[in-house]
Amino acid sequence: MKRYIFFCLIVLFIFGVASDVFSKAIVGGVIYKRNGVVIKTKKFTKTLEPGDVLSGEFKGNDIKIKMSEIKEIQLLTTDVAFTFDHSKLVKKSGDLVIIKRDGKQYTLKNAYFSSSHFGYEFFDEINNRVSENMLSFSEVSRITFGEDIGTAKKCPKDGRLFPADYIYCPYDKTELIPVKPE
Repeated sequence: MKRYIFFCLIVLFIFGVASDVFSKAIVGGVIYKRNGVVIKTKKFTKTLEPGDVLSGEFKGNDIKIKMSEIKEIQLLTTDVAFTFDHSKLVKKSGDLVIIKRDGKQYTLKNAYFSSSHFGYEFFDEINNRVSENMLSFSEVSRITFGEDIGTAKKCPKDGRLFPADYIYCPYDKTELIPVKPE
């Protein structure tokens, strides 16, 4: 009997791990801030990970949408509701538009995230390290997931390589050009 229970637990564990591994993962995307700044990221962390859930009201019904199913989030106001201590909901006007990967669009009323902020990672090619930054949802107007953010840009004057999110060369201020994959 103990062997049977142990076998069942192993099978459940394997299926659980496999479902996480083979589920669509959010690789990266683009963050559009309200002040006009555009941030390209290779990976989202905290609150925007594939297994996280966004909740809200759609046509009078409470719905939950997994982050892995979302292609784009448009935050209509600077007020975003979020849960505090996984039990209390901090009420604010959290209206937003969700565009799912299948193309369906939802305008959610009183939507909320699990936190008031989220993290994103990027590879700083100049310092040769992965850095993580945090942003508040109130600073953001739109987030798109899975965008191709490119690999690198180079300075046309001296040929130095820079991360894909750089626009100008930090040394001579010339506009950078994308490096085409070979």
